[in-house]
Amino acid sequence: MNTCKQAYTAFESKCIKLNEENEEKFIASVNLLVDSKDKSNKFILSREFNQKIIFPLFTKVLGFCTDIKGGYINKRINLPEQKYSTFTVNDNQLLFRLILGHYQACNQQPTYNPEIIENKNWNEQKIQKYNAKTKNNISLRENYNSHILCIDIDTHELNKHDIYKNNKLVYGEDYYRDLIQFLYEKLGVHPILCQVSKLQRGIYLYYKTDVIRKNEKKELFEIIKNLISEFDEPYHGNKPGRKKTITYKNITGIELRTPNHLNRLPLSYDYKVYDNNYKRINSLVKIFQNVAQNLKTNILLYDATKRAYPKNEDLDVSDEEIKSLLVNAFSEEETEPPKIWNRTKSIKLNSANIKVPIEGGSKNKGLFRLACLFLNSDKADDHQVFYNLVYLNNQSSGDVLFWFDDYATIKYNENIEDKQSDEISWIPTYYGVKALDGILNGAKKYLEANPYEHKTKENEPKKYYNEVVLSSKDKKVCNLIINELKNEFCKKYPYSYLHNVVFEIVSKIRYEENNKREIKKDAKFRKVTKEQLGLGTQFPRNFQDLVKQKYKLKCNHYKMFNLILKSPIFNQIFATKRGYLYGKLGGSCRQFTFNKDRIDLILNLKERITKVIRIEEENREEISPNPQSFILCESTNITIGENRIDIPPLIESS
Repeated sequence: MNTCKQAYTAFESKCIKLNEENEEKFIASVNLLVDSKDKSNKFILSREFNQKIIFPLFTKVLGFCTDIKGGYINKRINLPEQKYSTFTVNDNQLLFRLILGHYQACNQQPTYNPEIIENKNWNEQKIQKYNAKTKNNISLRENYNSHILCIDIDTHELNKHDIYKNNKLVYGEDYYRDLIQFLYEKLGVHPILCQVSKLQRGIYLYYKTDVIRKNEKKELFEIIKNLISEFDEPYHGNKPGRKKTITYKNITGIELRTPNHLNRLPLSYDYKVYDNNYKRINSLVKIFQNVAQNLKTNILLYDATKRAYPKNEDLDVSDEEIKSLLVNAFSEEETEPPKIWNRTKSIKLNSANIKVPIEGGSKNKGLFRLACLFLNSDKADDHQVFYNLVYLNNQSSGDVLFWFDDYATIKYNENIEDKQSDEISWIPTYYGVKALDGILNGAKKYLEANPYEHKTKENEPKKYYNEVVLSSKDKKVCNLIINELKNEFCKKYPYSYLHNVVFEIVSKIRYEENNKREIKKDAKFRKVTKEQLGLGTQFPRNFQDLVKQKYKLKCNHYKMFNLILKSPIFNQIFATKRGYLYGKLGGSCRQFTFNKDRIDLILNLKERITKVIRIEEENREEISPNPQSFILCESTNITIGENRIDIPPLIESS
């Protein structure tokens, strides 16, 4: 059961075996109870039912110490001047009777004061009822070397104020339900028992783990505690319309049950039990069934949880290392922009070029460095790309290799035997996803807390490449444009020219969308003109010259661009003096956008959508494979060397 490196002692091994035996006995007792004729709570809590087996076993499997060696006991007496009585028990038989008395307490009936009934003081009656039915409840210590992680979440202030999230009122029951669901999504396991206070005073969660040592359980507790705090953050909004900010406390405390302090036994009258779907369970038999099933199927794994939520000190990466890493990864061009323009650049790395070795013994360091680079890449939103990078960069870490599911990878990738390793989508296991996403979250929080200002590398050519990835929709638009223009275009130019130039044009449009142009404040244009200048995409002659050099076009490429851009597929935003705008501080060339109405009209025609461009090989030139992405270089003075071949699509600042 244990995954820790340090071996268990003989005493710890004995405790583990005893825990397993108690679980087996409890599950067998539950199965017998399910098969019995009378399963009512009244029968189970009556003297007719043999309570000497099921209730002590239920208490043991939840990790409570049911031996007099546990020391002090708290017994609830609910007197006006004293709520609890603390004492020690020297007889196991007496302790057994106290445990049964706890579970039978809910059968007790209150004796109401006649004045309370006469005055219809319902709130006081409710308090007396709760006091009567929780009297004789007891609190015990946790058993040493228990593998149950019991977490007590206090919400004593929750019923004293309204809860708001995103300007919407949230009810207490919904808050509890969302919290339980949030923890399940983050941890991947349900608690074996979940009980919520009827008075909205808190929650008890019992998790079964694969460890027994208190230090390891405390580490798991700290992870869960941080997750609970993360969940609670959005639930501190104010009532819509309230100007003054008021801070409320939804959670007043989060405690871990330990052998050093006392916790009340479960199933007391003032708590409700919920199943894995957050549906209330009233039947004792169904509660026992739910716990028995969860003991077998829901185990919180120590190693997997720690990998999913690593601590900063576990990463073994200094701030200076990350800064140096990012400096070496980025190279930003520092050319003087055109006179009237400012541009906000989106600086992204090419994810395909990220190489960080992940080695056994120091995998956390490599994974964290890889995650930091990935979050600065062009595909930072695609977690599958990160999974692929981790697999491909892994050199000698057995743990990382264990995170991936070979069967799922083969099933997900068609004809996997015909693909290169970097063409395969590597599918992680459930715990692999948790571990890798946890590393990404840690790196994201680190980068947010330590913002990095990108700087130019020294002794490097001052050129900056920004990658634009065409989506499947973009490629569909490219093929649509090509299909629309090919008949007219191919009368004057080869088909391959159309194919290459259209993909460059669409890439340029996407680049402009991601890197907005702004007009300088001192540019002497009207407000309306400035707004129009910020729209659309420009295709200056410098850009067209670079495209010609890249694809070795043998034609008047200016006329060729005009033929494409003047087609009904594109709109020119405004034009003065042959399409150019002139000003004292500089000018602007023509600006184009997609004619969305025209494109939508074509896309709505099924025959146009489904039609595949098929041209006989003898009627067209051979087309080079379509690159997956387009790297766009902003440079007003760029030269193409003679030995530089197959350069990526290039763009220059307007």
